[in-house]
Amino acid sequence: MIDGDGLIFREQWTRQGLEGGKKAAKALREAITEQCGDRADDIEIVCKVMTNMGALGRTLARAGGLESSVDIRDFAAGFTSAYASFDFVDVGAAPGAASCKLKDNTRWHLQNQNCKHILLGISHDSSYAPFVSEILEDESTRQCITVLEGVPVPHELASTEVKIMDIGKNLFRCESLGSGMCTAWANGGGGPRTASPATSVASSNMMMTPGSGSGSGSMSYANVTSSGSPPPQITVALAPSKAFSPVTRAKVQYQQVPPQQLDWHPGARGLDEPITVSVAALENIKKRKDHDKLCNNHFLRGPCTKGDSCMFVHNYKPTADEINAIAVLARQNPCTSGQECELEGCIYGHHCPSIKDGVCCHPFCKFAEDAHPPGTKFRNSHIRANS
Repeated sequence: MIDGDGLIFREQWTRQGLEGGKKAAKALREAITEQCGDRADDIEIVCKVMTNMGALGRTLARAGGLESSVDIRDFAAGFTSAYASFDFVDVGAAPGAASCKLKDNTRWHLQNQNCKHILLGISHDSSYAPFVSEILEDESTRQCITVLEGVPVPHELASTEVKIMDIGKNLFRCESLGSGMCTAWANGGGGPRTASPATSVASSNMMMTPGSGSGSGSMSYANVTSSGSPPPQITVALAPSKAFSPVTRAKVQYQQVPPQQLDWHPGARGLDEPITVSVAALENIKKRKDHDKLCNNHFLRGPCTKGDSCMFVHNYKPTADEINAIAVLARQNPCTSGQECELEGCIYGHHCPSIKDGVCCHPFCKFAEDAHPPGTKFRNSHIRANS
């Protein structure tokens, strides 16, 4: 799993937009398979990059990694379309959303018998140290985790004694944005020390044999996953076609809200950043009624200042997908300041988020008529009452 808020692709990829995303995905996959030796053909590689795409786009644009902040979506689309098992996921602007989703996905994969190894792209953030320590305490998962080094690993992570590797290939920025670039990487130096980040690797059976293609200057992927103990073996072979079925993209369906990027300038604040949300999570949150509804303020801005007097639910631990679902539903409520709102983390909508093909699809839309593009058709026959 890659925390894309900190392990960031170099601008030679991001500035190429859609094609750059495809090339970056291909380069990442090749770098991993090179570490798998003779077993490369039997292994499926799954990669998920999780990030607040809006914030990442703005940061890269300021640093010169993009022409415009919205171009990050072209790069993400290219990365996702390159392989069925690769995803560049927008987790939204909720604090800790990328971290939460990465941890949940990692725990899920560790319970999947087909998963051979998980490569975590988290070297930029020392706050992952307790999570890594928790995994390393369990002998059954200790050999299944490696941290990819992009930004140099902080002391807190290194002190957990987790395996660390540098995948090479000039893929990722080696320093935080704004602090300059690493000379060795910029010159193509610092070759791979092993495999890749935030990536889950599964094979057609449960035995990983040592790779044969690694040079003397790097450890093979097989050696990394088996250091200190022989590779795990199991007598039941799994059919290659089914080996990765539990983690195929069809498992969870996502949609973008708003569903289309509008060619429209609503006012001073502009368009709200789209949110990518799990369809299932959104439906589950919608099913909550009356006093069973989750508190938007508590989970998106938190903690709720009303405390026990609040009529909505606080005592709940939502997943990252559910956080995004809450954010989508909160956006259906108009911000009282509208386009004059200057609050960067405002959780409410600053224009209608329910427009598709020129139609406001929400039958009870709360937004004023002028919060829709000119010429919009409405399902809410009383739209003019929203003023």
